[in-house]
Amino acid sequence: MIELAEEHDWRLVTHTKAACSFADVPQARDGVAYEECDSWNRALIDEIDTLDPDLIITAGATTRAVMDSGEVAQDEHRVRLLAEGLGERWEQMDEAGIPVLVIKDTPMMASDAPECASPTRTV
Repeated sequence: MIELAEEHDWRLVTHTKAACSFADVPQARDGVAYEECDSWNRALIDEIDTLDPDLIITAGATTRAVMDSGEVAQDEHRVRLLAEGLGERWEQMDEAGIPVLVIKDTPMMASDAPECASPTRTV
């Protein structure tokens, strides 16, 4: 994305928060409410209003934890709540006239990535 921005003389602004989806749903981390994520999302909406971007590019994983009535949502209910929260946020951007491009999140490794890629690793 940096290369594309430089090539086309675009302004690229990046906002990230670990384990936090750009979604309109209370999120959880380590089995408890992730208040920092919810605050980050609210602040990001204000920042987007200020920036008035031409496009939002977002990524996320369906493995994110969310809250429901003070409890961490489980299984299919969690996935449904997260999907609804993502859809709400993207719809909010659409109503503001800002297109949203969604890309797949970085794959989760089942093992230690640096060790796996190490040239000294033996199988």
